Amino acid sequence: MFTGIVRERGRLVSRNGGADGAELVVAAPQTASTASRGDSVAIDGCCLTATDVSDGRIAFHAVAETLSRSTLAALEPGAEVNVEPA
Repeated sequence: MFTGIVRERGRLVSRNGGADGAELVVAAPQTASTASRGDSVAIDGCCLTATDVSDGRIAFHAVAETLSRSTLAALEPGAEVNVEPA
């Protein structure tokens, strides 16, 4: 359950996409230290599922629908994001 309390400010490392969505990689060392693949993490208020966790970074796959209904598609690498683990 998300509390609405931002636990960490992360940084978008990369965003690579195609027609089916985009892979987002976020540097968030504090959250990554306790996160596992399959965990839910909110990035700028949007719930995403971690697909990989390593070296202080968390990867996510955001489907096209998620990108069209959130601000995630507008993020550029280097952008700061709010990170909230479930």
